[in-house]
Amino acid sequence: MTYLRKVGAIVFAGGNLESYNLTLKDAGRPDRWVGVPYPVAKAGDKVKFAYNGLPVEPEVAVISTKCKDVPAAMKVCDFGYSPKGILYWNFGDEGVSYDIVNGKPKYKDFITGSLNSMSEASKYVGAMGYCIGIHAAGLVEQTQPGAALDAFNAFAKGNVADRYMIPMVTPTYEENQQTATIETAIRTYVVEMFFKFMMGQESLNNFPQYVKRIEDMGLQTVLKVKTDQVKRYVKR
Repeated sequence: MTYLRKVGAIVFAGGNLESYNLTLKDAGRPDRWVGVPYPVAKAGDKVKFAYNGLPVEPEVAVISTKCKDVPAAMKVCDFGYSPKGILYWNFGDEGVSYDIVNGKPKYKDFITGSLNSMSEASKYVGAMGYCIGIHAAGLVEQTQPGAALDAFNAFAKGNVADRYMIPMVTPTYEENQQTATIETAIRTYVVEMFFKFMMGQESLNNFPQYVKRIEDMGLQTVLKVKTDQVKRYVKR
């Protein structure tokens, strides 16, 4: 965002940009928040590492051995993947929160016209965040209009990070014992240094020492274990 020759930046706020801009507009301010693509070293390079969601989220539904009606429980889990279930989870009840317009579901005006349309839609649908089912593109397109949707498209430009993400691997007990302490220490250090670099408290000239410190903390041990886990995943 630029305003009076000043520039501002925020992260993890793509879904709120439209409401931020409406607030600025109401205040009579000409500046606007916009989404920008991930930076790359050379023009045309693909983004291999980014903040992407997993194709299959770790939050899952299970049927326990104490379930008294397994077939019924399976129907509940399967419902979100059926044509009717996808509509219900993503748009709610027809005539209440959405109508079919030109063969496609369209949220009612009281949802799309709301300052926070996603929050309003969440009162009627269950596919906000994690759900047992499929997220419809229309949910995002209709509840994240304007700057928010433009930001999502900008983030996706040249983004191929999903090809490089570690899948939902299963560690063994021994692997957990071997890497848990190391991973926790590395994550804590990375977050700490991230803010120091961002705030100018640590010079970027010290980045090589930062990388070496992570290596000395046992990074290669973690990478070897993760590689073994991925190999088992692919073999399965």
